[in-house]
Amino acid sequence: MRPGEIIAILADIGIAAASLLDACPLALVRTDADRRIRYCNASFEHTFQFSKDEAEGQTLESLIGLQASHARRKNGANIDVECHMHPEISDGVCVGYWYVFHDVTDHRSALRELRRFTVLFEKAFRSSPATVSLSTAGDNRLIDVNDTWVRLSGYTREEAIGRTPLELDLFENPEDGRRLNRLVAVDGSVRE
Repeated sequence: MRPGEIIAILADIGIAAASLLDACPLALVRTDADRRIRYCNASFEHTFQFSKDEAEGQTLESLIGLQASHARRKNGANIDVECHMHPEISDGVCVGYWYVFHDVTDHRSALRELRRFTVLFEKAFRSSPATVSLSTAGDNRLIDVNDTWVRLSGYTREEAIGRTPLELDLFENPEDGRRLNRLVAVDGSVRE
């Protein structure tokens, strides 16, 4: 391979790498050793609402207020981010840093809502005056039972979990238990 061919291949690789960086759905930033921004991709511009011209030469701390898992958009809105940093080393010397940002605001908000609804469900489940149990769909093994169920059945929660109502002799007629299992299999739940 001739030197000219090698230079052409390297140039093609550089163009391809630049295209990949710009097309990456994650926000990418390269800083110099003093942590001043020298490159940011389109996803960074979209996520933080700063143009490349506005970002270049700034530190991430001054531009987006980067702190642990939070950052700030140009409009002042705070967002949750996952940030990963990797030093760029050349001849044993740090010449800059690469940062990868992922906006996880919606994900963390959904997790907070899920935790809130889980707490509400737990309170309603535990305090219901009706007997309530959760069981597996296949073999009807109890996953959890509420306090009313415990009080009326005579079994502790620990004794009940992992067993079936049939194993606990909760039915005078075992056929009633099998009928109940069939109803749950067809309808997904039973209210009696």
